[in-house]
Amino acid sequence: MDEIVYWIWLTTIPYVGIKSQHILLMQFDNPRKVYEASMEGLSKTGIGTKRCTSIMNSKSLDSAIRIIEDCKKKGISIITCRDVFYTDKYIRDDNLPILLYCKGDIENVVCSSYSIGVIGARRCTQKDKAECIKFISEISIMDNPTIISGAAKGIDGYAHTAAIKNGLKTIAFVGNGLDIYYPKEHTGLIDEISQNGVVISQFPPGTPPLRYHFPMRNRLIAAWSDELKVFGAGRNSGTGYTVEYFRMKSDYKFETQRNVL
Repeated sequence: MDEIVYWIWLTTIPYVGIKSQHILLMQFDNPRKVYEASMEGLSKTGIGTKRCTSIMNSKSLDSAIRIIEDCKKKGISIITCRDVFYTDKYIRDDNLPILLYCKGDIENVVCSSYSIGVIGARRCTQKDKAECIKFISEISIMDNPTIISGAAKGIDGYAHTAAIKNGLKTIAFVGNGLDIYYPKEHTGLIDEISQNGVVISQFPPGTPPLRYHFPMRNRLIAAWSDELKVFGAGRNSGTGYTVEYFRMKSDYKFETQRNVL
């Protein structure tokens, strides 16, 4: 059986979160070996009896197989933390998911250039909008970077649109399955992004855009950005969370368009 089914299986086990998945991969090297492990072997990892029992009680691969079939029907590809497109981002943080779902040409986009995360307020001012569009227009002439954002209303949408209009590749991280369009107003834009770049999610098809998914989405934006630009957002916003997470990585260059913190 294709190894990817075991990767998906590992990400869908109740009570086994991302940190536990990392520990299991460190101990067993790959998800198939986790699947084949005994209760005694799992217990030695230190993830706790509740998680070990959940793994032992979750040996059906039916759900993972259905996800693979669904992805094939909907043109969604799957990458793991062992893929070249993800490895350099993943190794910096064990909070990052071990598997991602993608729609678009990820190989061409990720391997192409320096990346800049562009984020900001959903209810942005006209000045913020203008500054965002101007920045992307100017940077496209100088450096031809990949623009990363979250496909949300406001600055995110303007950033992706400006990137496409200026011939730049763009990556959108979303907090839902890739067969769901959120916000609905960005249905056309999200399709354009997948045609001019790639849309990425850690959630399988059919996953709704729940509120707690977005901090997880924001971590991915920060992790995949070599530089971060912020246009008009407050301290307690999702943007502020992304900035703080980005700042924690000392090997990244930090630069904001506005002093938002």
